[in-house]
Amino acid sequence: MTLLLTLALAIPALAKPDNDRGRRGDDDKARVRITIQQNDANDDSRAYRSWYGAQVGRFNEIDRETGERIGDLLQLVADVDRDRIIVTDRDSVRRTVMLTGQTRVIDQSKGPGNGPGYGYLPNGRMADAARHVDKGDLVILNGYLKADGAFVASQIRVMGRVWGWGGNWNGGGNDYRPTYGERAWGEITSIDYRYGRIEVNGSLGRRTIMLQRGGEVLVKGQKQTIQFLRKGDRVVFYYRGETNPRYSIEVYRIVVLEKADACPEGNRPHCADPDYKPGHHDNAPNLPMLEARVTGVSTGTMFNKLTVITNAGKQVNVYVSKTVDAQDERGNRISLLNLRYNDRLCIYYTEVAGVMFAQQIEVR
Repeated sequence: MTLLLTLALAIPALAKPDNDRGRRGDDDKARVRITIQQNDANDDSRAYRSWYGAQVGRFNEIDRETGERIGDLLQLVADVDRDRIIVTDRDSVRRTVMLTGQTRVIDQSKGPGNGPGYGYLPNGRMADAARHVDKGDLVILNGYLKADGAFVASQIRVMGRVWGWGGNWNGGGNDYRPTYGERAWGEITSIDYRYGRIEVNGSLGRRTIMLQRGGEVLVKGQKQTIQFLRKGDRVVFYYRGETNPRYSIEVYRIVVLEKADACPEGNRPHCADPDYKPGHHDNAPNLPMLEARVTGVSTGTMFNKLTVITNAGKQVNVYVSKTVDAQDERGNRISLLNLRYNDRLCIYYTEVAGVMFAQQIEVR
């Protein structure tokens, strides 16, 4: 009788799980490793097309060299090698682009300058062009086909980067804000409606700005023409490239501030910025945030997929670029494949066509 009583007391103790990673309470009952599944190919392809469309959709300006919309010309650099790069398009088709000693790279995300110029490829060393192109760059390619069908790039124009590439949204390496180009602000002192010339006195001093073809004017959140701008309006304007004091600035976005709106301060996010969302803490991106518990992880070619349960009890799928890891409260990176069932997550995301894409994931 004593032996049976001892076993009855011991068995529950053996079945009780250990506290994992310092967690305590009811969470520990279900905190086990997740079995990693494989994404459905069609599901993964649909998510990629939505994600890619969001990356290039913000480039609405007209390209001066081709006369076409910039967003329709862009391709994503997926890999960089010694003498070639791999690019993908909206349909996730991967193409090899060869580099030579004459391949020229022009970084137009920082202005229409001459770029690093011409490189060379002596003794099989890395082409100079490969040093100035990185994974995650959005580029426009010019080149020619060789007799064997290989495409050789004569010019690569870097127009920007995809959002949150590598999960780097904060600090000096932030790659979210540069996608908007440059930002300045001021008060309108005069407007020439006939020629579209707007005189502004502000953060750049007294300057003339002109809205480029395909640009937008926002007044009280609504798209308008420059006819709705008035002398005395405080505006925030956006442009790409460095400015020359002797010339007017071509801008692609002008936002009229309300009386209660403060002017931008340094590089801090501002309510006039495209897709602005209030931040949740000092290191959070300006994106909507979802609090949830993870119940599943699956992998695909371009994305991992998290299945989570929100605080409201709803099951949601969130796609995550293969380059993005989660991070703990100390900022240490955690692979999504090492998450545990029922881990609490704060997910900062963008949403396109009903598909959610995680840009930063915090494990709580």
